[in-house]
Amino acid sequence: MSASTGPDGGKAAIYRHPLDKPGAFSKCEQGLPEWFNDNINTGTLAISGNLAAFGTTDGEIFFSDDVGNSWKRIAVDLAPICCLNLI
Repeated sequence: MSASTGPDGGKAAIYRHPLDKPGAFSKCEQGLPEWFNDNINTGTLAISGNLAAFGTTDGEIFFSDDVGNSWKRIAVDLAPICCLNLI
């Protein structure tokens, strides 16, 4: 899930919630910037098992292999990402 302070982004972040227990969403922080400059479109967020990835309008792709607990930037300087899929 992604969220921001408003429709124009400016302070956007990725949040996660385990599916197997109740509780609040937590902001994903390890390996990510404090805030993204624009909203993270849900079409650029892909999940498969323990793997997760998302792209930004700044042309970056981030990847997690531990269900979103930690992230690595795996691509930079791409065109704005508008769709992403894990296969």
